[in-house]
Amino acid sequence: MNILNKFTIKSLKLNKKRTIVTIIGIMLSTALICGVAGLVSSFQNSLIDWARTNDGNYHVTFKNVESNKAQYVTENQKVKDYFLSSSLGWANLEGSKATNKPYLHVLAYDKKALENYGVVLTDGRLPQNPNEIIITESVLTGARVFLKIGDTITLNIGTRKSNDNYYLNDDALYTEDDESIVDTKEKTYTIVGFMQTLDVEKFYSPGYSALTYMDEPPSAIDISVLYKSPKEYEKTTKDICKTLNLDFDEDIYVNSDFLRFQGIMSDNMLYVLYTIAGVVIFIIVISSVFVIRNSFSISVAEKNRQYGMLSSVGATSKQIRKNVIFEGMVIGLIAIPLGILLGIVAIMILLKVVNYLLTDMLSGLGFTYSINLLAVLISVAISIITIYLSCLIPARKAAKISPIESIRGNNDIKINSKKLRTSKLTKKLFGIGGVIASKNLKRSKKKYRTTVISLVISIFIFISLSSFLTLGTKTSQFYYMDFKFNVYVHSLSDANTQIYEKISKLENVDNSAYCYQSSLDIDNIKYASEFGKKFLENDPQPTGIAFMVYNNEYFKKYIKEIGLKAIKEGKLAAVTMAGGQGTRLGHNGPKGTYDIGLDSHKPIFEILCDTLKTAEKKYGVFVVWYIMTSKENNADTVEFLEKNNYFGYDKNKVIIFKQ
Repeated sequence: MNILNKFTIKSLKLNKKRTIVTIIGIMLSTALICGVAGLVSSFQNSLIDWARTNDGNYHVTFKNVESNKAQYVTENQKVKDYFLSSSLGWANLEGSKATNKPYLHVLAYDKKALENYGVVLTDGRLPQNPNEIIITESVLTGARVFLKIGDTITLNIGTRKSNDNYYLNDDALYTEDDESIVDTKEKTYTIVGFMQTLDVEKFYSPGYSALTYMDEPPSAIDISVLYKSPKEYEKTTKDICKTLNLDFDEDIYVNSDFLRFQGIMSDNMLYVLYTIAGVVIFIIVISSVFVIRNSFSISVAEKNRQYGMLSSVGATSKQIRKNVIFEGMVIGLIAIPLGILLGIVAIMILLKVVNYLLTDMLSGLGFTYSINLLAVLISVAISIITIYLSCLIPARKAAKISPIESIRGNNDIKINSKKLRTSKLTKKLFGIGGVIASKNLKRSKKKYRTTVISLVISIFIFISLSSFLTLGTKTSQFYYMDFKFNVYVHSLSDANTQIYEKISKLENVDNSAYCYQSSLDIDNIKYASEFGKKFLENDPQPTGIAFMVYNNEYFKKYIKEIGLKAIKEGKLAAVTMAGGQGTRLGHNGPKGTYDIGLDSHKPIFEILCDTLKTAEKKYGVFVVWYIMTSKENNADTVEFLEKNNYFGYDKNKVIIFKQ
């Protein structure tokens, strides 16, 4: 170790307080960078875990593969793992109250499929042999068939077929009295558990899912695969399809959420996430450079005399510059590992708190902390760059100082008597203290500029992050809206209002509403201009307008609620058309000044004003009152209101205008 480096280490030991403060600054900067990287990595991995749990741990599924050709998929060198499943068929669910969903859809999964296909048990256990079955809990709540664990259920499993002799696929809607189940085979199962609704079961599916154990693959099976290299999923899948003579669009199901969250398929959410993280890290780096740079500038200023002495005995500018950077790297050697550790611990604690607070919302799932080695290395690299940028200007400054200037110690202060003069206005506004402060700033402009820049950046960061958080809060409100209901009942069949009225009177139902959606087609050509008629000649499609119809009680309540909300937000105004005279009433003056014969003998204007004052007392907001007059009665109206002091209403909230 050369003498300059020894001198630097000794100086750091002697100035312990400044060294510790610098270490803390770098440590916090590194912790913030590592924290942001850790949050992004954890959020992405949490999304992957959610997709794996709910949708399954696979990338694509090959449908209806002949069993004797399964090896072309299972033994492919690019396939990491696979599992098998098959649709055994459909069976009538005896006692189902769901008129649009009268079936059970029986599926068979092998052991790995049961563990990896997004099967989430709510009670019981997974089936372990072909005589056991688990069913979706929607059978209890939707079909209202109250089965329990240990019950046996006998099903006649077959294929759906329409009355005009067409076989129906799994996604075909149920058509009552127009289809039946054919080629049935009777099978008795023991119910061993209940599960959440599977991802493959759509809301319009004609049957509830039921799973049994697959011991031997049938003649046609579905093969779900997990690739070694997900980035090549499309090419690999198309190659296998070519071998098996399958159609990529029809015979392949892609687990898109799983691939999107892994960053394989394009995803706007991940793009926004990475962009936000990049912006935040950039802000952290810029602010850290200015904070840490000040610390090194102080260090260089303290050692100016020593650098001058070393320079006078042969130390070159390059050696002095390297020495300042060496000081930064020595401090970084201590601060960066501590910062990484602090960042990891802080994010782990944050995620635990979030999981605790959002337990109900996350439905048993949660955020898991996960930061890969690449994220740590990126954090370290950014921290090193931050330290280097912080050292760069002080290092150049130290290298440029001549021995004589450094020994004098006046290189920071260059006085020009004319420039030190202050204006009389400064003295008048701030007194003698302001004059001294102004002269001091002019004596050392570099320090003055550094202070100003630091303040500007601090204000910029505060405003930026504040705006970012405000925008994020407002944006999240569009997604996480406050729905004013707990249960939503949807019916695809024709249901009369009596059913909804019956539901609304059930125990513990505090409030309810029902609605239906309808549409109206408008003949575009009939109402179009001449140009429009010519334009629409080749495509005379009508314009559809959809509208919702609510029950009368709820609609009245809703109208009242949005009116009160508008009042509270100051978005509502009152308008009075008062342009007429009261001559036909036998009154000589504007109609608003007429006494209509109440016991209080209040004129119309005062009665209206009392209503507005009641709203002001109730909601704490003045409703702006617009009064439209005419040329004939404008002056009389203004004079009347002025004379009565606007009946105690805020004059500034009353706007009178002529029609």
